[in-house]
Amino acid sequence: MKNEENEHNSLLDQMVVLQQRVGELEDKVSQYEQQLAQERATRQRLETSLQKTEERLSLVLRATNDAIYDCDLEGGIIGWNAAYNELLGARPESTANSWQWWIELMHPDDRDWVVSRFQETVAGTGDRWVAEYRYQKTDGSYANILDRGYILRNQTGKAIRVIGTLFDATAQKQVEAELHQQKEYLRLANERFQVAARAVNALIYDWQITTDRVERTDGLTSILGYSLTEAEPTLNWWRDRIHPDDVERMDQETATALSQGDSYKIEYRVLHKSNHYIHILDQGLVVARDNQGNPVRVIGSTIDISDRQQTEATLKQREAELRLITDAVPALIAYVDSDCRYRFVNRAFTTWFGHPAEHLIGQSVADFVGATVYEYMRRDIEAALEGKPIKVETWMPFQDGGSRYVRRHYIPDIDPQGNVKGFYAFINDITDLKQTEAALREREQRFSTLFNGMEDWVLVYPLTPDSQPGQFIEVNEPACKRLGYTRQELLTLSIADVVDLPLADLKVIFQKLLQDKRVVIESVHRTKDGQKIPVEVSSTLFTLNGLPTVQSICRDITERRQAEEALRRSKERFKVAQDLSLDGFTILQSLRNPAGKIVDFKWTYVNPMAAKMLQNSVAGLLDQRLLQVLPGNQTNSDLFERYVRVVETGEPHDIEVRYESEGIVGWFRNMAVKLDDGVAISFSDITEQKQVELAVRKSEAVLNAFIASSPIGIAFFDHDLRYLYANEALATMNGVPLSHHLGCTLWEVVPQMAPEFAPMLRQILQTRQPRLNFEFSGEVQPGIYRHALANHFPVCLPDGELLGVGVTVMEISELKRVEAALRISEAFAQARVQELETLMEITPAALWIAHDPDCHQMTANRTAYNLMRMPPGSYPCSVQPEPGKR
Repeated sequence: MKNEENEHNSLLDQMVVLQQRVGELEDKVSQYEQQLAQERATRQRLETSLQKTEERLSLVLRATNDAIYDCDLEGGIIGWNAAYNELLGARPESTANSWQWWIELMHPDDRDWVVSRFQETVAGTGDRWVAEYRYQKTDGSYANILDRGYILRNQTGKAIRVIGTLFDATAQKQVEAELHQQKEYLRLANERFQVAARAVNALIYDWQITTDRVERTDGLTSILGYSLTEAEPTLNWWRDRIHPDDVERMDQETATALSQGDSYKIEYRVLHKSNHYIHILDQGLVVARDNQGNPVRVIGSTIDISDRQQTEATLKQREAELRLITDAVPALIAYVDSDCRYRFVNRAFTTWFGHPAEHLIGQSVADFVGATVYEYMRRDIEAALEGKPIKVETWMPFQDGGSRYVRRHYIPDIDPQGNVKGFYAFINDITDLKQTEAALREREQRFSTLFNGMEDWVLVYPLTPDSQPGQFIEVNEPACKRLGYTRQELLTLSIADVVDLPLADLKVIFQKLLQDKRVVIESVHRTKDGQKIPVEVSSTLFTLNGLPTVQSICRDITERRQAEEALRRSKERFKVAQDLSLDGFTILQSLRNPAGKIVDFKWTYVNPMAAKMLQNSVAGLLDQRLLQVLPGNQTNSDLFERYVRVVETGEPHDIEVRYESEGIVGWFRNMAVKLDDGVAISFSDITEQKQVELAVRKSEAVLNAFIASSPIGIAFFDHDLRYLYANEALATMNGVPLSHHLGCTLWEVVPQMAPEFAPMLRQILQTRQPRLNFEFSGEVQPGIYRHALANHFPVCLPDGELLGVGVTVMEISELKRVEAALRISEAFAQARVQELETLMEITPAALWIAHDPDCHQMTANRTAYNLMRMPPGSYPCSVQPEPGKR
């Protein structure tokens, strides 16, 4: 732009010089007209030079885009070059060269001051004219014109001519306006930023990642207490103050967020200058990345959310309390959002409809109640969502519960901007009430079913001017039932006749009632038969027929008293149980440093067994610090760290630990659960149990060694008839390596024997009846034959759970071969005996055969029996030889 302006000024200077020379020539021509003849040659030369100059000027004018004008001030005529038409549009020939026409095309707001300034400039002595104004183009729009001219004056100093250029500065003006607007926007934005940073009590930071430099606002002081001069402008200065438990999580979440996008939002704890941790919300936005896409600059904000977290905790507690309250209310309560979907229901709502809350939340009202019922509700719902409270009683044909008479009260939920976010629905099933009202209207209007149907009894009576109770004027049926009077009898009595209090005490109560209008006391009522009932009496004072009248609602608190007594006995039983318990039980309260870190625990409860196992007394442990009494909890074991973890995470533990410190040596089972800001610990000495377990393991090792070396084959099958156990003896009998048994089925190990044994094993699994002393023989593997004696029996746990089938197998192949040989020998001997008997029978001589040295067992032939005159087969007499003689 500067070069272009210089070029324009240079052209103007040349034009001025040329015009001056032309003027001088014209003057000379007029002065020396008489010498024309003599100067013809000179004039011819000058005309030629002028022609060349005008040609050059014409070329210059065609070369520039600016409109160039020549204004004759005396004649009021303006001449233009061709660029005028391109710049501002073509004008009619009849008006395009008049001075008045030029003035009329100026913008009305600029015309007066431009003409005035031009006249002042021309009337002065200067030779320069510059102005910026708006000028109407032929299309009706206005262009911002920069008008620069040179003023020619005559010898007297009068302006007679102005030669100048017009430059369209519209685009330049727009750029300048936009630039000014941007600067103003940045200025306002910066002001708003500074005001906002102070208003929101936030720390704003600018993190240059490559140089690790962090620029922070004054919010650092309000949040952490440090001034900007105290804080190093680095990330590490900030990172050193992050809570140790939050550093790793903060790094991970930041890295993950920046790898997946351009922003992060993290909550963590930072150490305040006053040496306590505060909760902060740190939000950052990547505003620049390098060529590889790595973030190099982050703008972020940090705000203190400690109060918010406390508020959120309080809000959660209030929500829980509100849930308890709404669940205790017998009315049906729900919240429906602007999309007509349930967002909250209380217990009465879920109970009445018979659906759990999780089935209702998120479901539309129309889908849940059905199209028919929704038509009864639609107009009221639409009105509530328009911001109109609705209260109506009507019959509704519910699809699950039949037709019911309900009272619906819809209260719109409207935000501060007036938008309806939803509505609260309070619904009471008043079917019974309506039916009762109808019935009571037929009988009497004074009483309601609610009055006589409540469990509490109601007594209504007036007070005399001297605060004395008058006779009952109204009682409900529970009063008659619980006190044992008929209605007529009660209406003849006063409160003094049924309450077990002196009249003076009653007067004090009535005085307080007259003052406070309502009192609640605990008292005792006497029944007609003299029984005493503890009651809670809520009395309200109101006016009836101009007299102060008392309505007392009396509630039997016998069960509450019993519950309180039961609670007292329960506490006593707990103490007795803990006093007699064989397990130690203690309660430890956390002790924290100013930063909130647990540094020790304090005993708040110790039972006698705990004191005994800890080799101390109950009094010696209460209110004492754990690590002062038992430092081994931290130095010789990780129990202290485990207790801290239970408190911080809420996760219980159940561990076995060996403790050797402070003279305490042994194995202990330690169970800890969080209790408020501490732990409840139950522990028992399991040293003997550990010794038993060691002995059991040794016994199992001996048993396994015995089974492994036993010559009897042993196996155990699961329900799928897979080998879960087998010893070497069985593997040898089966002719298959032991490693090929475990995990394999019976069919895979001994396919030749499986058809016979599989049904038997399944029968044992089904009936749990053993198969003992079962002999079998056959080919276990191709070419391998076995004869064995087997026992098959179910294996069960003590609780009766069936684990599988156990098998013992003893190979008796050799025994069977011996038995076969023996049977052959016996048959041969029997044949010899038969032959001998036949020979004896046919022998004519008497024969005796003695089977023992003393001849107690003898066999004789027929001839011998005949000789001894004894019947055949009788036992022959034996002769006892003398001692020493045979």
